[in-house]
Amino acid sequence: AIVWNKERVIPEFDIEKCTLCHKCIDVCEQNTLADFTEVKTRARLTP
Repeated sequence: AIVWNKERVIPEFDIEKCTLCHKCIDVCEQNTLADFTEVKTRARLTP
């Protein structure tokens, strides 16, 4: 769900590919990734 954007030189999060495994949050060295569980769940429930 996270890919490196070579142009912007930053990681990008693709919520469509997220499986809510939290692995990205666990390995983030900067502790800058938020828990998107609530956002992802709401996105799936919204028609």
